[in-house]
Amino acid sequence: MAENNQKISVTDLEKKYMNMLSEMTIESDNFVKLCKNAEITIKKNYQYYKKYLAQKNKVAHGFENLISYTLQNYFYKNEINFLPYFSAITSDLAFVMEDCIINIDAKTVDLDGNEGDADDISVLKNQITWKHKPLYNYDYEHDGQIIKFAGMRYDGNQKPFENKLPCLTFILKLIYKDDFNSFNLHNAVLTCVPSYASLKEDGLIDEETDLATIRLIQGFKTYDHITSGDTNFGNKYKPITDPSDKWIGPFKLKGSGLRKKFCIIKDLKDPSDKINFATRSEMDQGWCVNLGGNSARLLNDPIKNRVDSTGKKWIGFKKIKIN
Repeated sequence: MAENNQKISVTDLEKKYMNMLSEMTIESDNFVKLCKNAEITIKKNYQYYKKYLAQKNKVAHGFENLISYTLQNYFYKNEINFLPYFSAITSDLAFVMEDCIINIDAKTVDLDGNEGDADDISVLKNQITWKHKPLYNYDYEHDGQIIKFAGMRYDGNQKPFENKLPCLTFILKLIYKDDFNSFNLHNAVLTCVPSYASLKEDGLIDEETDLATIRLIQGFKTYDHITSGDTNFGNKYKPITDPSDKWIGPFKLKGSGLRKKFCIIKDLKDPSDKINFATRSEMDQGWCVNLGGNSARLLNDPIKNRVDSTGKKWIGFKKIKIN
């Protein structure tokens, strides 16, 4: 692939590919037609899928294939150079472009039982390039003492850059309703999640901690834990069957709105930073060390209210109706 030496703002790159992806997907009559054809196929084979699929979701795998076809077809027709991006840590689809690497996460949301997820913007750590300030870092009282809790971390696993190219993150979501008897498509949503590179460019990454200086996360949907002794963290972080009387807690995680409880382990350092105390929560595998958030729900404002290098506003969130 030819090298592009022209310097371009990363925020402008995100805007460029947001518009490009929008043009080939949610603004494309052909893409909408492909989605409707998929709906017809699922309706036609509904009972067959219901009989043989272990999971309820009948659209996820096909939607990923549909996106892959749409992107590659668009690139070929418009003579846009691209290569597959090979990485063990990436979104569902990823391509190396001349000026960046684009990651596209294919999400599907069923309004039957998950209506609250229709308009939220959720990500996993493998889809994110930035690290966030810990959430829920409150003080807790124990035996008359105030115990400082460092909070739940959220560290994106993706590299911010690969071969000097910034890694960008996009989400294409298909919203449908499957009531166990019928299947209907409702909406498609395209989202651009700010990357580490664009945040850094805008002065929103702390020089010392390398954490984002603005709040991007509303809260966590799920949490990450060390659930096995067979990891790179070492044997001391493996799950423990019985809690120790030396542990502090258990405490309910303040501010999370969840029933999650945890204990502070004063003789064990947090595996993520080796500075703060580690914490454990009770899981099916035993009392497991917390690694922070896993699935995070993002705030809308930093995504919907973007500004390019010329000061012009743009929106990193677009939604259409399918039916």
